[in-house]
Amino acid sequence: MVEQPALVWIVDDDDQVRSAVTAILKHASLETREFDRGRTFLREFDSARHGCAVFDLRLPDLSGLELLETLRRQGHETPVIFLSGYGDIATATHAMRLGAIDFIEKRQASETLLPRVREALAIDRRRRSSRDEIGDLLRRHESLTPRERELLELVVAGRLSKEIASLLRISERTVANHRANLIQKMGAVNTADLVRMAVRVRERRGPKSPST
Repeated sequence: MVEQPALVWIVDDDDQVRSAVTAILKHASLETREFDRGRTFLREFDSARHGCAVFDLRLPDLSGLELLETLRRQGHETPVIFLSGYGDIATATHAMRLGAIDFIEKRQASETLLPRVREALAIDRRRRSSRDEIGDLLRRHESLTPRERELLELVVAGRLSKEIASLLRISERTVANHRANLIQKMGAVNTADLVRMAVRVRERRGPKSPST
């Protein structure tokens, strides 16, 4: 399946500004979708698309900040860049606390917008790659048997093979076989890589106490 190109969502009620921003981005071969209302954008927004958003701070219905707050409440991490016709340090600070990438004055957009959009797209790409990786790790972890998961927890806890064999009442050879099978099923390179993967799964699902 061919991956869809990056998409930049533009929300600004000023037709001239919206056209100018679109022209800048399309000149750089970036795909765009334009809206003059925040609620229209929310109805059309597709979080599955790789991309970022450019919001005007002042909109006729929702403000740009309210739009960003809505996205975050809905669990969307799409990077957002704000455009404003004036400088407002307090508002810019609030936007950054909500996770905005930048707060650009419209008169500076022609010089600074494109580099910031490229940065936002790179951030979104990294986030999506990380989510894909953890999803794959969770699926592989699900394929483990209860005994394999028990042994994995002991490996993460730093137990030696001799200790694991005693705790699980199996031979050290069986421990070695289980460990090798764990590495294979999780797609790890070695035990250290296996531990790294297990820690990521634990962080996502919450800790589980190893057997003692």
